[in-house]
Amino acid sequence: MELSSLKQNHWLDDGAYLMVKLLNKLASARASGNGGGSKVLTDLVESLEEPGFAVELRLKINQNHPDLKGRPFREYGEAVLKHLEDYVVSDSKLQKAPVNYEGLRVSGYGGWFLLRLSLHDPVLPLNIEGPTDADAVNLGLAVASAVKEFPALDTSVLDKFVHAS
Repeated sequence: MELSSLKQNHWLDDGAYLMVKLLNKLASARASGNGGGSKVLTDLVESLEEPGFAVELRLKINQNHPDLKGRPFREYGEAVLKHLEDYVVSDSKLQKAPVNYEGLRVSGYGGWFLLRLSLHDPVLPLNIEGPTDADAVNLGLAVASAVKEFPALDTSVLDKFVHAS
């Protein structure tokens, strides 16, 4: 899963920004005489922990659904995000990230999820990471519970995920 958000870039998921940061590390290592190449990059990531479970699901907005009433998919997607945010605030097991410029990022059950609106497509990508698949399923269940009130949102991939695990 590609998540290259950095604090210096306001937590935006930007692969180009991350690549420039990595090239700067390589150039600095070479200039200081510490060599270069893949060892520099390997040293940067060797202490990172892999998530126990990670998944990306794409929740599609049906633009032909009567619920949209001719409105742009962005308005509908933003309403879904706002409703989910209100749901998260009411659940003591979930904590909304204080600052996020990409959508709604929430921590809970030892993991986190990020639901955001695609810039170009009628899709809400949902990223979930947890220490175990059960933790990820609990996060998925929270999202499913909140968004079930939006009939134009196709949650079949989310439903399959939470019921298959």
